[in-house]
Amino acid sequence: MDEYLLGLIKTDLGYKWCDDATNEKLKHLIAEGLAYLKKYSPSADFQSDEFSRSLLKNYVLYALSNATDDFKVNYKDEILLFSDLGRASDVS
Repeated sequence: MDEYLLGLIKTDLGYKWCDDATNEKLKHLIAEGLAYLKKYSPSADFQSDEFSRSLLKNYVLYALSNATDDFKVNYKDEILLFSDLGRASDVS
């Protein structure tokens, strides 16, 4: 797990401090989100691309509430755009 990405998402979600258990939970949810989103855009750069990172952050936010099915419904348009952008970058 990339500590930089973990730090960005913790900051975005408002975590000022975390114990080891919370860090491990966030790392797990980030890894889960990365696996899900990379199915749509395998070459996405979640560190430097704000759109990719925003999708990942929102995935984690929904996952913290055990609502990933709602994420898939509520962000379907963004996920489709993310997939299209991924295919376009793979072609060029």
